[in-house]
Amino acid sequence: NKKDLLNYIIVQVISGLIAVISVHYIFQIDLFQVSSNIRGEFPLLVSEIIATFGLVLTILLIRENDEKSVAIGVALFITAGYWFTSSTSFANPAVTISRVFTDTFTGIAPESLLYFLCGQIIGCIIANYTFNIFDKK
Repeated sequence: NKKDLLNYIIVQVISGLIAVISVHYIFQIDLFQVSSNIRGEFPLLVSEIIATFGLVLTILLIRENDEKSVAIGVALFITAGYWFTSSTSFANPAVTISRVFTDTFTGIAPESLLYFLCGQIIGCIIANYTFNIFDKK
């Protein structure tokens, strides 16, 4: 339902922000930062569409056959996605939003955020559509 979805989104984003602050603390850098790493280019949008498509389709296909293996599938895909996409496979809106608040090499400038979020939404829609085409039994 919509309330659960909203709560899920809020918890994901807050958890991501807490993680960023925790990592900053561990590495003894300023706790509160805003990234200056501009990544807002069209090729990165396409890269993020591909990364998110692959991640969501991986989750859907693995879940269909062996739900217990989803976590390892996600870990393996994200590891590979880091290397095969120019966007380094953020593939998760909560992670993407959190990365706005770190001015490290993993950060993303606020003006680049929309490229990634749009890519993730488009990739998710295409993956869901693709899964439904192949899942017709």
